[in-house]
Amino acid sequence: MIRLFLKTALRNLKRSPLNTTINILGLALGFTVALISTLWVLKQFSFDKHYSNYQHIYQVMMTGTFNDEKSTDRSTPIPLVKTIASDFKNEMADATLVTNMESNNLKVGDKKLNAPGFYAMGKFAELFSLESLEGNSTTPGNPSTIIISESLAKRLFNQTSVIGKTLQLNGKEQYTVQGVYKDIPENNTFYGLDYVLPFVDYLAKDQGIEESWSSCYFSTFAKIENAAFVPALENKLTNIINKKLTDIKPEILLHPMSKWHLYDSFKNGKNVGGQIQYVWMFVWISVFIILLASINFINLSTARSLKRGKEIGVLKSVGVNRRQLIAGFLVESILAVACAFLIAVLFATLLLPWVKTITHTSLHIPFADIRFYGYSLLGIGVIGLLAGMYPALFLSAFNPILALKGKIINRKGGSRSRKAMVIVQFAISIFLMISTYLVIQQLHYTKDRPIG
Repeated sequence: MIRLFLKTALRNLKRSPLNTTINILGLALGFTVALISTLWVLKQFSFDKHYSNYQHIYQVMMTGTFNDEKSTDRSTPIPLVKTIASDFKNEMADATLVTNMESNNLKVGDKKLNAPGFYAMGKFAELFSLESLEGNSTTPGNPSTIIISESLAKRLFNQTSVIGKTLQLNGKEQYTVQGVYKDIPENNTFYGLDYVLPFVDYLAKDQGIEESWSSCYFSTFAKIENAAFVPALENKLTNIINKKLTDIKPEILLHPMSKWHLYDSFKNGKNVGGQIQYVWMFVWISVFIILLASINFINLSTARSLKRGKEIGVLKSVGVNRRQLIAGFLVESILAVACAFLIAVLFATLLLPWVKTITHTSLHIPFADIRFYGYSLLGIGVIGLLAGMYPALFLSAFNPILALKGKIINRKGGSRSRKAMVIVQFAISIFLMISTYLVIQQLHYTKDRPIG
């Protein structure tokens, strides 16, 4: 029976090649946009989740009061991380501190290039699981030593076996490579980090800063195994730093890694969301685009079906019952949706390099992941059934005698339903245009806004 339905569906799709092409391409374009949007959303939700201790890493943040307004910042002083390492080592393990990531000039022989990196104190490489490729990729502790990324090693030395080789930083200091680590993936807070320098070299430039509580220029991280300790630790650290910086009434906030990327906005000392708002907006845009494309598919299918009245009449007159007709139309709908999805995958694959130039994010269709095929089949089935249900019910309800006489076009109920879907389609289009405008405006705003 299924084979018969498939043959009939293919025959009907081939019978009107122009209409079929328009219908499938319209659905494919909607699927393409939704697929790319979904890939971007999944990329956002995947940030930092490759860490084995993802749920236990926290960033120490500080909220200060300025002109009666609270402002939250990621910057903390050096004495704070020292206090954590000495007095809270049981509750907050592997405490580490880093400077801001900056691009510096690196030179090997006649080869020069700029690359981003920072100075690190403590166990940065261990806490954030830098995967060693060559040598010792633990956080450099000795002066004038450096660990570099795999890609930087290839750019500077044309190879990764570079242990013991030297490079020059900013035309001054000479550094010896002690280790090479694998490149940090794109969906990572520290993506683009090409090298890590020993913090002792930073302190040598400004020795007084090591004991200064007011020099809040550094990012501090630690591992907390039990999240239940967090409120008490925040209070204890707040009490300590309050005695040192009385003028700004500082409060310590321990921000979990699970919220770094998507929940990065603060107001009045409280986390108020952030990137997550745009992620959910893209989720809803994807849903509405699928809905819009499906309604368009339904309308075109229904309009074309009006020309198939005599065919329905003949089928009913030879004994084909309504259930069989509905099944046949649903198979035809699912087949069309499957074709549209395959075309959408092709379109998306061709468009992803262009999308990267716009979003600066590499997106890939996960062909190697079996879940992709499972979800795709499920989506094709669900959308095919939902999109094909109305035309199937509409067509299968034709009176065979009236259908053979061609008197089915004036059905008022069907006309009202189609008009309602056109109105919904128009409303969704307006919603999508407004949403797109708002997203663009908000993205412009977030480029320069402060986090707190």
